[in-house]
Amino acid sequence: MPPLTYVALENVSTSLGTRTLLSDVTVGITEGARIGVARGLFRSTVTARDIYLMIAAMGYFYLSNRYTLSAFLGERTDTPEAFARWEAFIIDAVRRAVAPPDVLPPRG
Repeated sequence: MPPLTYVALENVSTSLGTRTLLSDVTVGITEGARIGVARGLFRSTVTARDIYLMIAAMGYFYLSNRYTLSAFLGERTDTPEAFARWEAFIIDAVRRAVAPPDVLPPRG
């Protein structure tokens, strides 16, 4: 019998709902990246895959580890204010990652 995580991943990878949702998300990100490149706001090397993985990784890590992070950092990381702060951080990080050096947004 395969490990449970493999079975779960196999089920996710064959789920029509998951594929549809991810397709919609990546189409939106692809279109946004295309427009951003055309306007000179994104580097030409930016891919929807990289943007999606960056957002997903940063969001998943924080959410799945919020209680451990609270203990480790000595502060609540599971409050609406903490989530809003982390969301703003992700948005800023993505903007900086995709922007050409000459149009980087100001820090803040």
